[in-house]
Amino acid sequence: MGAHALSSRSAILHVDQPTWTHLGVRLLYSGLAGSNVSTLVAQTSTSTPPVARWAVVTTFLLSLTGLGLSTYMTIAHFTMPTILACSGTGELSCTKVTTSPESYALGIPVVILGLGYFTVMSILNSPPMWGRPERWLAISRPTLSVVGVLVVLWLVTAEILIIGHVCLWCTGVHVVTLALLIVLTRVTPARRGWLESSD
Repeated sequence: MGAHALSSRSAILHVDQPTWTHLGVRLLYSGLAGSNVSTLVAQTSTSTPPVARWAVVTTFLLSLTGLGLSTYMTIAHFTMPTILACSGTGELSCTKVTTSPESYALGIPVVILGLGYFTVMSILNSPPMWGRPERWLAISRPTLSVVGVLVVLWLVTAEILIIGHVCLWCTGVHVVTLALLIVLTRVTPARRGWLESSD
């Protein structure tokens, strides 16, 4: 009996901190005691499977890359657009794109929106945040990515059909946004158990 109690305590000590509240509620209402505690701990600790390390690293690096690009473009927007290392002639012209009327949305520079977007994504995709089990975190990542890609589609359409020029720095941001969506679309359903077939 004593050895079994010690085993139960040892199992409890290895439960991740975010699961304590959920575990406490389940213990309170289940009326379980003694030999069933270890089983309950094991089930609770594995309810949200950990995300693959490659996904954590990839999404975080992509978010930081987008943040860096957005920061540089924001500085260029408020100082001197010509500092953007992009051809100013022909179809490739960062200056003409970033100074066009389409570079504003509801009176707000698009670069500011991009900076805010990648700031939020960098926080959500940071390793500590990936370790949290909250459902809203798992849902917000792909949701924001879908919104980001929709904005990218509009910006690309504006560049080609309205402005008539393409910004290479903007294209870099677009590629990062699309890559984030691809990774999160692959990781999120598996982690939330949406791909598991029900018996």
